[in-house]
Amino acid sequence: MKFPLPASALSLCAVLALCCSPLEAAEEEDPFYEGFYSGYVAYLTQADLSIGILSDAALKGVYEKETALQVVAMHGRWAGETQKKLTAIAKDAEDDDAESIKRMAKIAGLVKKQADALKALLEGEKSEAPDLANAFTESRQATSKELAAFKKDMAEWFPE
Repeated sequence: MKFPLPASALSLCAVLALCCSPLEAAEEEDPFYEGFYSGYVAYLTQADLSIGILSDAALKGVYEKETALQVVAMHGRWAGETQKKLTAIAKDAEDDDAESIKRMAKIAGLVKKQADALKALLEGEKSEAPDLANAFTESRQATSKELAAFKKDMAEWFPE
């Protein structure tokens, strides 16, 4: 005499077969990582863009000095906090992820360097302006270079 399996047992077997299938697991993408990377890179890209726009506007007198200083200080603070957070996350990440997260932390540090240089430029003496302007330009160029390289290396999450 044959005993049929209850429907719940068949369902359980089907779920286990699907969940434990190596082929199925290999094809799945983890939306957490896509969101993690794209969220941080979107922030870093936006901060880099905002600081560039702010520098042009502030130096041309579009903003009052105090307003420009508040905005650039905010960018510097957020970039610094982002750098700290990413550095802490990288310590507990697996090797491949840790390397990518450290790169994002480096970019956050460059964004902070831009903000700090612009803040010093806006606050500084006119005699210091050429040196501060050079520091700002160098950090902007380094940020652009690092962001572009990171996006290229992570092209799967940053399609053109």
